[in-house]
Amino acid sequence: MVKQLAHTSRFSALQLDDVSIQLGISKKRISNAFQRLLGLSAAVYLRNERMLLAQRLLTQTSLATEDIAVRVGFSNSANFSNAFRKHCGMSPTRFRNTAPLQAITSLRGSVAWAMDVASRQEED
Repeated sequence: MVKQLAHTSRFSALQLDDVSIQLGISKKRISNAFQRLLGLSAAVYLRNERMLLAQRLLTQTSLATEDIAVRVGFSNSANFSNAFRKHCGMSPTRFRNTAPLQAITSLRGSVAWAMDVASRQEED
């Protein structure tokens, strides 16, 4: 159910508190279920989904970084940029400017490209 909520059009700023209220289940119970079933917490899952949406918006739209930050649930672009950099290993602007064609034309391509870049940076 949390996965379904994460993929709805109202997802952009979805937080664990929102999910708990909508489902009438405690945050702890939701997190425990995610940990047991997926091996990660619901909060981590939701954060990953927000970053995937940000990658898609960066590669497939011309929206300003500030607008993308708001759409994926950040209060300002500085917080978004820091979280994006931590997640992807580069700034949103660099991601947008250096993403290859396959990343621009498909979400799967953008995710694979970002993961490859991040793994190469860890090796350096």
